Amino acid sequence: ATLHDSLMARLDRMSTVKQVAQLAAVIGRVFTLELLAAVASHSARELGEALEKLVAAEVLYRADRPPQVVYEFKHALLQDVAYQSLLKSSRQQYHLRLARVLEERFPTIVQVQPELVAHHYTEAGQAQAAITHWLAAARRATQRSANLEAIAQLRRGLALLDALPDMAERRRQEHQLRLTMIAPLIAAKGYASAEIEETCGQVVRLSEEIGDVSAIFPALSGRHASESVTGQIDRARRHAEELMRLAKRYPHSDGEAFAGRILGSATLLNGDSTSGRVLLEETLGKYDADRDRSSAFVYGHDHFATCASYLCLALWHQGEIARAEEYKERAIAHARSLSHMNTLCLALAFTGGYFPGLCRDGEAVARVAAEILALASEHKLPLWSAAGTVLMGHALAEQDRDRDGVAHMQAGLAGLQAINIRIFSPLFLAWQAAAQLRCGQIREGMAAIDEAFEIGKGGEHWMDAELHRLRGELILASSADSPEKAEESLRAALGVAQAQRSKTLELRAAIGLARFYGTYAAGREVLAPVLDWFGDDPDMRDVTEARLLLQSLS
Repeated sequence: ATLHDSLMARLDRMSTVKQVAQLAAVIGRVFTLELLAAVASHSARELGEALEKLVAAEVLYRADRPPQVVYEFKHALLQDVAYQSLLKSSRQQYHLRLARVLEERFPTIVQVQPELVAHHYTEAGQAQAAITHWLAAARRATQRSANLEAIAQLRRGLALLDALPDMAERRRQEHQLRLTMIAPLIAAKGYASAEIEETCGQVVRLSEEIGDVSAIFPALSGRHASESVTGQIDRARRHAEELMRLAKRYPHSDGEAFAGRILGSATLLNGDSTSGRVLLEETLGKYDADRDRSSAFVYGHDHFATCASYLCLALWHQGEIARAEEYKERAIAHARSLSHMNTLCLALAFTGGYFPGLCRDGEAVARVAAEILALASEHKLPLWSAAGTVLMGHALAEQDRDRDGVAHMQAGLAGLQAINIRIFSPLFLAWQAAAQLRCGQIREGMAAIDEAFEIGKGGEHWMDAELHRLRGELILASSADSPEKAEESLRAALGVAQAQRSKTLELRAAIGLARFYGTYAAGREVLAPVLDWFGDDPDMRDVTEARLLLQSLS
């Protein structure tokens, strides 16, 4: 209080220039002469003299930054004292004058810093104009992946809604603010956040109230995301089928592209890679570059990149590795072109991490995991930080560092569980169990398999064949169980893979059975049919392994 009084007395002693200091304080701690001159009512000579006195009194200091002349309050307290010395009515008038001058004479500032105009309109008590600019600022922040900044700006806008006199306009503005909130919330807080569910529910309600049905699709995407990432794949698929029927009623919206990608992904994760592939290919064919390019900023990730990423995984299941590689390149290239971090991390993780991880290419996984971890750290993305840690663990395990790999995978899985993420956990736990098998942690590996099957009860079955195979391998490595149980699991792996028409997992299961039988005749009986389907594919590690195994059997 003593310091405040001292600074106030300092300004009062310069009463002739106090008004200039007050106006400058409304602009901010740092301001340009050009902007101050534009809003001041003083002549150029009066303004220049006032600024010289403020510099001499060490209230301001001047810094020439050609082509601008810039001033700055020497201490934040000096700006605060000057600002607080204004009557509230005068303060509001100054803020309103500044906002209007910025809009009329400084379009570049309005475009690059809409939050500045929003702040002045907020302080001027002009709620409608302030909300418009807070919304613009949040959209710009979202495009820069500044998600926490966008969320804060949207909350500033929401706080002003009660000041709008017209109820219909209030609902319309709230609808826009909450709709824009979905994508940054997904990126910053994870798909399973309670705030995501609440926000999406409010958008659905508001969409119905104002009659904007097209906005229901982005809102319902939050419900789908929450269901799928928490492992409720069966439920997500049922809702996706409902959305597909709804989308067909609105052919000019992007609803069908959205519904197609979530139905295709849920179908794949259910264990039907064939039907999932068809749905994803159809959806990619409907992608409209002009209409859908902004989908990442509405839905949380881009339709094309997401569809191509899931399609890459479906093609791996079906043994079409070369085509999977094509979609990997397309997904990542498209994601990089968007400058949207959540989409880029998804494409990198799915196609640059999970796909080569499934192909057991540790070096490729390590490169992508490092990039994902760097992006997640820079942009504060907890989901991708945890997923990147799992990928780094798998990369280490594939490079003969199994114990280090297990530790990383466990840490990554713990990170995912902390934010209630279950999707892809059966895959991650299969990788963990495989590494634990190699380093002799048999009991721990069996526990990982059990956990994966428990999570899979929600409908994620696409890795069931691999889990059965690994259980059989773990049983063989343990002296506590009989070989009959091992054979039962290995045969279950082969049966599930065949039922799901997963050629890659069928080959892997057949390798496990052939190794279990240990003779050429028995090995050939299970391996030959699926090997004949693949032909001589030198780029596929499982094919090479199968042929070497047959050669080694007597």
